[in-house]
Amino acid sequence: MKSNIEQFRIFDLVFFSVLAMVSEIMGEILHLQFTGAGFYLSFSVLVAFIAIVRWDEFGVIVMIVAGLPMIILGPNIILHNIIMYPIANSFIIFTALVIKRVDKEDLIEDPLKLLGIVLLAYLSVSLGKTFGLLLIGDSFIKGGVIYFTSQLFNILMTYIVALLLRNRQGLLVDMKTLFERANLEEKL
Repeated sequence: MKSNIEQFRIFDLVFFSVLAMVSEIMGEILHLQFTGAGFYLSFSVLVAFIAIVRWDEFGVIVMIVAGLPMIILGPNIILHNIIMYPIANSFIIFTALVIKRVDKEDLIEDPLKLLGIVLLAYLSVSLGKTFGLLLIGDSFIKGGVIYFTSQLFNILMTYIVALLLRNRQGLLVDMKTLFERANLEEKL
């Protein structure tokens, strides 16, 4: 059974990583196409959130991979883009550590807890961006605040979509628990 879980986890994380990368690329293309829109829309944090609920810390990989296209597409030199995207995105690990320690079913069912964890995900990534700005010598506190406030539309959209997705059977579930229950039912 363990190898089945590991194989499924790899497939699942690759699938969600591709979705997150496509979301980042599309967000960047749309942002460049509609510069006057006043917001940047990407669902990569939502996709990473789903992966984290499903696989705990392993889900962080999705957010790191989502930043890889931005190494080339990002506005800075490559080294700065590496710091500001994949490395800064890895700070979502703080969200994964919290999610791992709470009752996931309760988290998904309670709209306020769900909002709190969505906010934590964006705050975690904002902390990573702030740290990245510090490393590259930019105005890090002001830049971190600006980044977070620029994500308010994404936070709202992520929360709304998460509310809608929480009722989808088998999507926002702890996969290890799901596999254990299935294995137990097979034995009975």
